[in-house]
Amino acid sequence: MSLLFTFDGHPLHVLHLRGRTAFIAAELGAAAGYDDGQRFVDLICRDWARSFEEDDDIAQIVGAELEAIKREVGLPATTKLLLVLFPTGAERALLLSRARFSRSLIGFVHAAVLARMITFPQGEHPEDTGDSEG
Repeated sequence: MSLLFTFDGHPLHVLHLRGRTAFIAAELGAAAGYDDGQRFVDLICRDWARSFEEDDDIAQIVGAELEAIKREVGLPATTKLLLVLFPTGAERALLLSRARFSRSLIGFVHAAVLARMITFPQGEHPEDTGDSEG
């Protein structure tokens, strides 16, 4: 299951993955100001890697789990690996970032996304998730 939010015109798919809320790292990066988000993913995997715990903060999604996400959110068929950030990882990566909208994106994630995920039990999420300015 996923919900689609927008931040300053950028899509943010919020996934329910392994019983937890997760964000697609490249989408967060693009919304923060890293063009297509790949530089953000590279920074997480290389420069900031010691700041994250696999399966607590981040996860690399492959195989059948990736195929299900690709169908649900419309990722390119050529996607072979997807980096996702759980809430602690998303906040940590955005705090490490110096991108233009990182700080306001943290506020949006807390106020709009996580608050809504807590408020509505699984399967009862509203369809319209609105938009926020960056």
